[in-house]
Amino acid sequence: MSILTTILLIALPVVLVVFFFYVLIQYVPLIERNAFDVPRYPVPSIQISPPANLKKRLFQIPYDTRNAIDAEYIKAPHGKKKLVVFCHETGADLNSWYKHAFFLPDDGIDVLSFNFKPTALAPNNGKDEEHHFQWPSIRDLRCLERVLSWVAVERKGYEVALFGISKGATVAAAAAPSPLIKAVLLDGAFSTHLTLQRYMKKFVNIYVFPRKLSENLPNWVYLLLSYTTLLYAGVRNNLRFFSIEKFAAKLKKPVFLIHAGKDYHVPLEHIQTLRSLIPGMTDLWVAEKAGHSQAVTAYPKEYPTKILGFLNRNLD
Repeated sequence: MSILTTILLIALPVVLVVFFFYVLIQYVPLIERNAFDVPRYPVPSIQISPPANLKKRLFQIPYDTRNAIDAEYIKAPHGKKKLVVFCHETGADLNSWYKHAFFLPDDGIDVLSFNFKPTALAPNNGKDEEHHFQWPSIRDLRCLERVLSWVAVERKGYEVALFGISKGATVAAAAAPSPLIKAVLLDGAFSTHLTLQRYMKKFVNIYVFPRKLSENLPNWVYLLLSYTTLLYAGVRNNLRFFSIEKFAAKLKKPVFLIHAGKDYHVPLEHIQTLRSLIPGMTDLWVAEKAGHSQAVTAYPKEYPTKILGFLNRNLD
């Protein structure tokens, strides 16, 4: 082996390592600012509040020693010991259950809705909690797990399903492997990794030169950048963000996926990828005329029918 070949064999790994760290230092903060500095999607344009005469109970579920979760329990007039735990989307609150699930109590199904952001039990000197990001975090998952712990104690013998919208659907999918859950409804669920990679591929030509290089970056580069961005964003915001893939692989129960045909945030191929990871029975409805998480307004008749059909098939 010649001296030149030896030098090249030694220098090449060094160059690759230097290039790797250069890319991380150069682009990860840029990706994080673009993806995380806007903390939420706009509040949904159509907010439908439950009627005042609806039989409901407002209460709090402990989150930790200093915080509690605001919750609302809606008792069905003719209960069948069936319960749907509703997980709202970013920008909404616990009252948004009525927009997506107003028909459940009339069919004998109780509804438990809650706010993802815990409420401080004591004054916090005017300091607010960190932003509630559009990306699912471990804090969101722990909120839902605390709610399910309450259900396990207070609603023994009930058949329980999860119903989530957008980020709420993603968090619901993460909690759904719990043995308490019998069925899962996911309207607008998304993969954080796939969504970040899609954003990066869309705007890579703006930041990476020459253009020929930006157009030929392999997929593993985007995957690595998405993982690193989540870690960086977690440190910067004192939160741990997650993606849905590893949880989807544990979903060995019926799952109903709703995808909006005009969803500009989550393409159909992302949902098909997630569906392929789920080992349990899955059903997919593509609401062709709907925007992100708006199938309920685009299909006011089909939406309740499909959801009730799924629940009645899978909750004894």
